[in-house]
Amino acid sequence: MVRYSNTVQLLFLLLIILSQVFCSYFLAFKNSWSEVFDKMHSIIYLSTSLCVLFFYFINNSISFPNTENNFKGKNQFNWAVAALTGIGALVLSYAYYHKLGLVVTLVITLELFYALFIKRLPVIGNLVLASLNALSLLIFLLFDPNIKPYLILLFTIFIFGIHFIIDFIKDILNNQTETTTGNYTLPALAGNRVSKFFLIAFLFIYILVLTTSIRLVMVKYFGAPLSYIYLTYNILCLGIPLFRLLSKLQTGNEDVDYKYLYQIACYILITGIFSMMFF
Repeated sequence: MVRYSNTVQLLFLLLIILSQVFCSYFLAFKNSWSEVFDKMHSIIYLSTSLCVLFFYFINNSISFPNTENNFKGKNQFNWAVAALTGIGALVLSYAYYHKLGLVVTLVITLELFYALFIKRLPVIGNLVLASLNALSLLIFLLFDPNIKPYLILLFTIFIFGIHFIIDFIKDILNNQTETTTGNYTLPALAGNRVSKFFLIAFLFIYILVLTTSIRLVMVKYFGAPLSYIYLTYNILCLGIPLFRLLSKLQTGNEDVDYKYLYQIACYILITGIFSMMFF
């Protein structure tokens, strides 16, 4: 079964915080670097980090079977760290910004329900997990008046879609073991063939929406020659890899093919975050 290793989980956490920092500076034209790391922004970054750690440890504590003695100690550790990080996120956010505390409460509640119930549901679990990742950027609309709404919407769409794809590919790789652990994902219930067609349809719609959004943003914010550089970057680092995903999905059937697709999707996530630097 494919799980997020500690290294991969740390990478995702760093990417989330990096995307928030880039969002605060590059997508808010009036913010200086000192403002990007002021009290408000720093509290958001730290609260986000604690929420991600809470999710990681609560998900692990529920995934490990309590009946196996060799997992009991690890399970207790996961529950303890989850409790500390969850409480820490709530105390920190409510102590400084009540509105942020409400958002953190919503996030932690969704993470807990995901770990307990939602991840066992086909497609819905993927949608919730992708939404939680997208919320890490969308939250700045509530706290930073300099943020450009159109740009936040573009990158929210990007983050949501690519995290959905990454998580769904992981489910396809796990389809042989999911039912034995009680997680009835779409690949576990319907098989790889149906799941592959579903992901192809999602990817087709995602590419259409994303390319249209990029085109509208490019017209609004870029002039020549920077518009050509931005367009070239998106074609090389986002467009071609996305179409590679789409084409490979139609022919790939082995685990090695899906592992390759997983790596491409992670690459797209990284290059998409770095595309914020153009603004």
